[in-house]
Amino acid sequence: IVLPFTFPASTDGQHLARLGIAPYGFAPLVVPPGGQVIDLFHARDERVPVIAVHEGLGVLLDFLTAY
Repeated sequence: IVLPFTFPASTDGQHLARLGIAPYGFAPLVVPPGGQVIDLFHARDERVPVIAVHEGLGVLLDFLTAY
């Protein structure tokens, strides 16, 4: 089952908004089963597993080519 969720955090989008650029907050990461990716965001050693980005690339390409 795939479910979207919101992540209550701040981004650099506020700086882009001041320039008239609308930030959307779309992060197409596919989290591996049992992965604790959210715990890695904004941590001292912030990182995202390569597989999450690689798999998420397909999601992004599908999104961009669907419209």
